[in-house]
Amino acid sequence: MSIWLKTVSFRASVRALSFLASSLILLCATLSCPQSIAADERDDRVLVVFVFDKSCRISCDAVRPIFRQLKTEYGDKVKFVELDVSKDVLSDSQKTAKALNVKRFLDDTEDWYPAVGVFTGSRKKIKEILGAKPKEQYVQAIDKALAIQQKEGTTEKEKKAKG
Repeated sequence: MSIWLKTVSFRASVRALSFLASSLILLCATLSCPQSIAADERDDRVLVVFVFDKSCRISCDAVRPIFRQLKTEYGDKVKFVELDVSKDVLSDSQKTAKALNVKRFLDDTEDWYPAVGVFTGSRKKIKEILGAKPKEQYVQAIDKALAIQQKEGTTEKEKKAKG
């Protein structure tokens, strides 16, 4: 192979590697960003947070299908977030909790899991459910938060109309 051909081949390899490195950096930055923080800051829906640890099998595995059912049933009316407190991803969960304005809840429950917190859009905690419970307990807490949310929303609309 001639020197010229080797040089062209080397340059193409460097360009390809550069492109791959840039793509990898962009992908890593995207994955490490805690769940679209900018969108979450404006999100005023009722929030349900499920705190778990990868090592938690029995109790967390009992809550997980209930959490997914609720997510499907409530759809876009309620925001559902899972926060893993396993040591290898705890910092990411802390960033997400901070962005959602529920960091104190995470701090209070990171040693007790599973834990589910139900919050209004203004992040007022309505219910903290520790351990695996029947689905009805989660439904009652979410419905209560939705009722408060609607009442708060009506009050805000009235204030804006007057002011």
